[in-house]
Amino acid sequence: MNVTQIAFESGFEDLSHFSRAFKKQIGKSPSDYKNN
Repeated sequence: MNVTQIAFESGFEDLSHFSRAFKKQIGKSPSDYKNN
């Protein structure tokens, strides 16, 4: 599952909004988190 699919399945309609919210909570971008 890619980041876009996760964002939309989580209820976000805007990928950039999901990425900002994710980074604020986790401290990494979704891509960085997925790759580590």
